[in-house]
Amino acid sequence: MSKESGFRYIVRIGGIDIPGTEKVAYGLAKIKGIGVNTAYAICRVLNIDPESRIGLLSEEDVERIEDVLSN
Repeated sequence: MSKESGFRYIVRIGGIDIPGTEKVAYGLAKIKGIGVNTAYAICRVLNIDPESRIGLLSEEDVERIEDVLSN
């Protein structure tokens, strides 16, 4: 795929490489200490669609998720 599409096949969040094809909530659940319910809560707080794919998240969204995880 070209860079213009914006899709990333691997996204690094919280020190974990998450496949870009995972839905956001289930991808976040791969991080140690984050379950599916917590992942849905993070998406709700950040106003991110939990059913969208991790690979479609903007860099800004990834940074916002990392900020929530670090606090």
